[in-house]
Amino acid sequence: MKTSVSLFVLAVGLLALGVYRAVTAVDAQPAVQCFLVQERDRLIQLAHEGVDDAFKEHVKGLFAVWVRDPAEQPKRAMTGMSIGLSAYHRARANIRAWEPPIC
Repeated sequence: MKTSVSLFVLAVGLLALGVYRAVTAVDAQPAVQCFLVQERDRLIQLAHEGVDDAFKEHVKGLFAVWVRDPAEQPKRAMTGMSIGLSAYHRARANIRAWEPPIC
């Protein structure tokens, strides 16, 4: 019984700490950062590379599932590919639309 009460008190404490941190984080939003042109261009390049790498991993995962579980394939793989392509397209559009302030 003592263990369950202790766990309950610990859980309530952690919940209270999480709420406190969430509330204070909203009030302490960092100012918008500016970037040198070279920094901005490098960040954009890295973002594109990251999205490309993530898409490649997604495709690898789809194929790995297909190999392990051929049930209802290629329909499942095609659904996964459609979802991945949609996310890839949206991510790249968001990267292109990013306009951070220049210092």
